[in-house]
Amino acid sequence: MVQFKVYYPSQVAKRVLALILLVDPLALLVSYYGFAGIGNYPIHVILLGYALAVVTVGLPILFASKYIARKVFDSLNVNVPVVTSLLVFLGNFFAATLIGIVSKAIAPMPESTLILRLAGALAINVNILVIYVWLLSTIRSPDELDEDLFRRIQIPIVLKLVLGVLSISMWIGPILLKALLRRVEVEYSLQRTLVFISVILNVALAVGITLLTRRILNGVPKLVGTLVKLSKGDLTTSWIAQSSDEFKIISKALNNAIAGLRQLLSKAAETSIMSVNLFGEVRKNFEQFEGRTTKMVEDVQNQQLQLERITSSIEEITANIEELSAQAQSLAQLAENIMRSVNNVSEKSAQALDMTKRVKELTAGFLREYENLEKNINIMSENTKNIGSIVETVRAIAEQTNLLALNAAIEAARAGEAGRGFAVVADEIRKLAEQTKASTDMISKTILAIEESSRTLSEGVRNLKAEVVQTEQGYNAVMETFEFLNDVIKNLTGVVDTLAAHSEEQSASAEEMRSGALEISSSVSMISETGQKIVQSASNNLQELSSISKQLATVTETLRELKMRIEVFKY
Repeated sequence: MVQFKVYYPSQVAKRVLALILLVDPLALLVSYYGFAGIGNYPIHVILLGYALAVVTVGLPILFASKYIARKVFDSLNVNVPVVTSLLVFLGNFFAATLIGIVSKAIAPMPESTLILRLAGALAINVNILVIYVWLLSTIRSPDELDEDLFRRIQIPIVLKLVLGVLSISMWIGPILLKALLRRVEVEYSLQRTLVFISVILNVALAVGITLLTRRILNGVPKLVGTLVKLSKGDLTTSWIAQSSDEFKIISKALNNAIAGLRQLLSKAAETSIMSVNLFGEVRKNFEQFEGRTTKMVEDVQNQQLQLERITSSIEEITANIEELSAQAQSLAQLAENIMRSVNNVSEKSAQALDMTKRVKELTAGFLREYENLEKNINIMSENTKNIGSIVETVRAIAEQTNLLALNAAIEAARAGEAGRGFAVVADEIRKLAEQTKASTDMISKTILAIEESSRTLSEGVRNLKAEVVQTEQGYNAVMETFEFLNDVIKNLTGVVDTLAAHSEEQSASAEEMRSGALEISSSVSMISETGQKIVQSASNNLQELSSISKQLATVTETLRELKMRIEVFKY
């Protein structure tokens, strides 16, 4: 609006300037030379007079037109095309008068052409106004222009009709006068009278056209008023033309259109309300569905995280199963090694048992010999006093033998590297044998002394016999220990066999568990891939749902705006 306030006055001024500089001089020359027939009159005199008229008359009209066009935007309540057309007409009239004065002072024009020049100037001046109005019609006004302001710059239909008719009728009188002058010589006073009558008739014609046009177009203001009210949303208005012409038809059609529009707006209002409610519900449903889809995506994503954890756990389980399988294989190998060791221990235990039996048999022989010896020594009992120390040595050997038997039992209970334990026992038995040999030597020496003290020897033999009996009992305990060890070894062999069988079963189970874990991992991977596809599909659906929700929101907002705009109307 602010731009048009500056634009319109400048455009009016440009069109007035175009008339002054281009249209007016050409029209003036056509009127003088073409119609009035001034012949060889110097054209520079006319142009000089016109230049003077431009300065004295044209420029004031230019500034006045621009001033009026600018003031109508403030408070000046006039019609710019009508007022400026009147200014242009008067300016051209005064310019023609000034040209006549200048030419009369420099080089007077032929007197015979005065009336024709005057009549032609009046007629062509109307044609100039037609061109001016056409130029004004090329100025485009914005659609949002205020109604009152538009009335000030609009080109009235009456003005167009009057100028259109006068642009032709104003030439009738001058043309008839020129034709008459070519046939007969007409007095100057008669020519003036004819031109005056022509002007009066054209003025009367203009007044008649104006009144008739106003009468004919009497319905236009009412039609415009009705349309203005309609444009403001007032559908309660109506217009019934009282005339019997086309305006009657227009008014009926307009009233019917208003009635139809009222019904349409009423239904549109109801529809918009229903649509707003409906789309509101649909939007809520879509939002709920969108929320559920979002929740589903989150759940699937959480499931994916759980599947990842499960996959990780399965990998750990697979690793543990592989480790368990390796341990089972190691355990089977260990059981095999233990079995070999147990077999070795069993063999050595059997050997030790045989050796113990042989030692027992020897000890029994010793006992019989000691009994015989006792009988013999009893004879020399007085010489066997030193046998006590030997008996003590034998007793220590018996105690050591008993201790070694206990160690052998402990070694057998441990079920460790039994072979080495039994080897130690055998070694100790060897040492005892050596000690026994040493004691035997000592006994030999003592026997020599027995000859000296048989009594002491007799007592020693009795004691030795008792110790041998105890030794025999110790060997019995060792034999029982070895027999118990054999039983333990047999039980241990069964346990090792069971352990080996369990190890093999555990290895097979571990392999089955590993295969099952791999199948579970594969299934979890497939589920994870399916979950990814579900998440992708749900994400795409979520985007589409979001787009649809936004579109529904836009449609709902549009319907609300439509409802608000409908409510502006009065119906």
